[in-house]
Amino acid sequence: MMRVKSATSRIKDATSRTKGATARIKGSTLRVKGSTSRIKGATSEFRTRIVRVKAAISMIKGATSRIKAATSRIKGQAMSTTGYAYAFFA
Repeated sequence: MMRVKSATSRIKDATSRTKGATARIKGSTLRVKGSTSRIKGATSEFRTRIVRVKAAISMIKGATSRIKAATSRIKGQAMSTTGYAYAFFA
């Protein structure tokens, strides 16, 4: 013969099941929060790296422009000296 569950025992079972479900939901939300915080940290780190790379590129550009200016100055001086030489020997 089957034993009939009382209403209170059924309510207790249901409450324990809901407690377990809420605990599982809490755990999964905590895991999601942790992963999102990790993602945020990685993104900010990536942003700082991008800023560093941009700064390095601008430094390289500045150095290149300085080198170009120096080269053009040297060329100008060479031209003027050759001009003097032509005038002198002519």
